[in-house]
Amino acid sequence: MNKSYKRLIAVLISAFVLCGFCVLSASAENVAEPESVTGIQAVQQENIPSEIQKMMTVLKSFNIVPDYYDYNLPLAYEVPRADFAASVARMMGKSSYSGQEVYFYDVPRNYWAFNEISNLTQMGIINGAGDKIFNPGDPITKSAAYKIILCAMGYRDYAEVFGGYPNGYSIVASRIKLSDGVKNGEIVTMEDMLHILYNALTVKIMEPVASSGGNITYEVSDSETLISSYRDIYFGTGDVTGANTVTIYGGRIDKDITLIDGEKYDCEGFNMIDYLGERIEFFYKIEDLSDAKKLLWVGSKEAAQDVKTISVDKDANLDTDSFTYTYYDENGKKRRINLDRGMLLVYNGGIIDSGFDKILNNNRYECKLISNGDKYSVVVVREYKNYIVGNINSADCVIYDKNDPHDSVDLNENNYDTFSIKLMGNDDMTFESIKTNDVLTVYKSKDNAHVEVFVSNNTANGTVEEIDTRDNIKIKINGSEYRVDEKLTLDKYDVGDSVTAYLNLYGEIVYIAVSNSEYQGSFLIKAGLENDFDDTLYIRQLGEDSKVTSLKCAEKLIIDGTMYKNAKDAYRVLLAGENSITPQFALIKKNGNGEIKEIDTTYYDPAKETLNSLQVDVPFWDDNIEKTYKARLLRASANAARIGEKIVFDANTKVFVVPYVSDYDNASEDDFWVTIGSKLANDTQTYAQSYKTAENIGITKYMLLTNYDPSRVNAETPMLVKGISYGMDGDGNTVEVLDGYQGVALVHIKADESVGNLFSGNGVLPGDIVTIKKDSYGKVKECTVAYDYRTDEHKAITALNDITGMFVGYANSVVDNVVKIGYASGADVDFAINAMSKPVLLYDKSDKNNPISTATTGDIVTYLNDPGNCSTVFIVTNRMQPQMFVIYK
Repeated sequence: MNKSYKRLIAVLISAFVLCGFCVLSASAENVAEPESVTGIQAVQQENIPSEIQKMMTVLKSFNIVPDYYDYNLPLAYEVPRADFAASVARMMGKSSYSGQEVYFYDVPRNYWAFNEISNLTQMGIINGAGDKIFNPGDPITKSAAYKIILCAMGYRDYAEVFGGYPNGYSIVASRIKLSDGVKNGEIVTMEDMLHILYNALTVKIMEPVASSGGNITYEVSDSETLISSYRDIYFGTGDVTGANTVTIYGGRIDKDITLIDGEKYDCEGFNMIDYLGERIEFFYKIEDLSDAKKLLWVGSKEAAQDVKTISVDKDANLDTDSFTYTYYDENGKKRRINLDRGMLLVYNGGIIDSGFDKILNNNRYECKLISNGDKYSVVVVREYKNYIVGNINSADCVIYDKNDPHDSVDLNENNYDTFSIKLMGNDDMTFESIKTNDVLTVYKSKDNAHVEVFVSNNTANGTVEEIDTRDNIKIKINGSEYRVDEKLTLDKYDVGDSVTAYLNLYGEIVYIAVSNSEYQGSFLIKAGLENDFDDTLYIRQLGEDSKVTSLKCAEKLIIDGTMYKNAKDAYRVLLAGENSITPQFALIKKNGNGEIKEIDTTYYDPAKETLNSLQVDVPFWDDNIEKTYKARLLRASANAARIGEKIVFDANTKVFVVPYVSDYDNASEDDFWVTIGSKLANDTQTYAQSYKTAENIGITKYMLLTNYDPSRVNAETPMLVKGISYGMDGDGNTVEVLDGYQGVALVHIKADESVGNLFSGNGVLPGDIVTIKKDSYGKVKECTVAYDYRTDEHKAITALNDITGMFVGYANSVVDNVVKIGYASGADVDFAINAMSKPVLLYDKSDKNNPISTATTGDIVTYLNDPGNCSTVFIVTNRMQPQMFVIYK
């Protein structure tokens, strides 16, 4: 290197360090990256930091990391070279490759990251490990990762100034803050990769600005990053100065426009009113034709301002003389803060010019206060009013409140500047979708220009256990405490009432219906007279308190609307045989002495009972389908779940669990208990029957389970079989080992020693798709062949459960990554699904040594391309989202 060139480099390095940019003339050669070995596998990971969650969300939003990366990915896992290279290519929008050359022997055309790796190689960004080998599954070192992304960002020559590969790239990554957040160590972990990729979204690239005498001059761009230079996606920070048609300067803007530092951005899909007055960070895209800026992601800028969010229950006060605002925090401590007299107050999306105390002295609202100095100058108040839907005026779009029929709310969207209705705060819905007993939470601005409506159909069912009448704000139902709406009077309800409470979006009770007051659920086990000369009837029963007790019946006992004054007559009605009643679920009422005074069984007598009496809603089985509702108990979430095709329950459903035997006398009391829906475990072996106390119900209030075992676990995981081997279990026993693929991960599942040759004994062969069942200890107990390609049976396979489904058929077509198959023929289309970024495996029946390889949807031979040789495709779905594709060749 000549002296003048050295002096130029020295000057440029100093300029970069001091000024944050660099001008550089140089040329550099490619450096081979080192070798490595492993692959990414998902394991349960808890307590993911919020910063990592943010990075994951942003990177997934821009398709830089695939959708199946989630918050359960192991942060310490070593990232394969192919994964990192593919992510960089996707950041650049280089996921399609039109070239003909295959650069690496170990990255063939059917390799999942072939397009991305080929693009980066063609661009001179990567050149593998030598000898046309890339080692895609090896863990990538930090220096290799930095080299790939820094070369993509134009820093190759600058890194050569510091010695080139490997240390020069690490030095540059540190100087430009690309490695911020990356931990020490040679190998890139999942957490490291997220930091590097996210940092690359904001670090400016180095770009050529001039060429002279064979040397190229580079400068750090003022505005461009890697993703902006290829995809027009930019990063920014600023203060939100306008949203939801209002600005902090006064005046109006369009409802889908937000102002950030006074500049307009298209904010469709974002509720920017929540950020009004705040400093935010955001990503946006510049549209090709209009140059309009469209928001893609928004988040609060931490520590940029003093932002205080409070929830006011009562006793908040604004002193209009001193402009001191007093409120109570979440711990009940009184707090005082100073407000700016010239503050901006936004109330439900509209600006308030006067009467601040009339807003801030209200009893219940959410409030955000923003300070840029010693006083809070921006106050955003969100205050709602609840309605329980009574009468509906469909013609005028008016809802009348069930609590107060004289109170109503106009929901005609033509009467407002901005208007929205959302179910549970998320999904858009129409006025026509609102029904009686829905709870509406309505935010309306003072000028009636803006309305937001959140619709809830959540309920809490159970027995009232406690009422706080002092403040009229709390009630306890089935062990859970609820706040109540201000206009709901609690003094007309009593402890012990069986109620249905209707909840708003935030879990507050807006309306209470007393259902079957004094009735309690009971499973009647046995009945008997105290002796032959005594007219006293006793019933052994399982009560809602989960206790088995013997209750005395009152002298006058009502059964299904008929009064029996003689205990023996009542006993005969309940008899199933000579010595016992029919074990059954019923509702009972007690008198003041704790005696049963009324029994409502599932028998319905229309002459003496109303439709609100107890009836079976969904039976254990019908005349044609035995045990219809077996094997389908699955909790979809903590608040709602389903059994079989018809039974829907929630967290508060009372569940009576009894043994599945014909003679309950031989059962232990421990075999009977009561729980609630939120505590049910998945059990695909149970049987269920549900009940109703109205002609039409949604969520069942009472349910009976038999053969239910909460410790039983049925983890059914579809798997492509590679082969069967032998290994040692934890106790030193020789057991069969099933080798195969779940997605693109090779797994090895050991059979439990107690089941012997579980896999070979069930005829499992290479190429089969099997499902595995484990017990509560995680031991494999069952293996079932779900699909055998040798039988050539193509059909929609019955779902394993309400979550996992399997489909197999002939490939009809693949267009835009949408795979269409026909069960009987490739000419048909019976099932279609989007395969974008999902694992694809190829099973080559002719390859005896290594029949399984990774592939892409491009390897599928379709009917439209070759009718006589179209591929068989097996598809595994999770909640109807694709999880794995297997192509049979």
